[in-house]
Amino acid sequence: DKAIDMVFETCERFTDKRIFLTDQLIHNPYINNKLREKGVHYLQRDTKNLLICGELQEGDVVVVSAFGTDFRDIQHLKEKGVTIVDSTCGAIINVWKRVEGYAKNGFITVVHGKKDHEETRATASQAVKEGGNYLIIENRQQAEELAQTIKSPSFEGKMGMANQTTMLKGESLEIQDILKKAFIERFGEA
Repeated sequence: DKAIDMVFETCERFTDKRIFLTDQLIHNPYINNKLREKGVHYLQRDTKNLLICGELQEGDVVVVSAFGTDFRDIQHLKEKGVTIVDSTCGAIINVWKRVEGYAKNGFITVVHGKKDHEETRATASQAVKEGGNYLIIENRQQAEELAQTIKSPSFEGKMGMANQTTMLKGESLEIQDILKKAFIERFGEA
């Protein structure tokens, strides 16, 4: 609701400016069509899923979707001199803080999410921003494969878990449990 309110308020406040969105505001066709009717444009992404900002001009307004965006996108938008309206969901920002902490402390971030989803990409970028590494796991099978790697004698490392907030909580907890058991088997209960 906050993101929807923010983008419609942005349309009312900046009637003389071009307004762009980084992605679908939310996954709701009705809302996204209403925004198109109001003249809101959608930015495109390159093959690395980063925003293509070539058409932006100083003074344009860019609304970051509720799912957030890659930290490099924000850097590029600032360089273009646009007004940024950030409607990233607070729950997602909390996940990002955890991921930043993992990276700063040498942990590999394991993200339970869909690899092409804008939220998962934005979350993974938070690890990169802090010089860390990440893996994206979409399902139990991929968690089992990672667990086998963790159990191998050659594995050394620490991992922290995060998830795309729209994934099922039960699935995230199941994946977390699979990985926890693998760590216990490899390194012991402590």
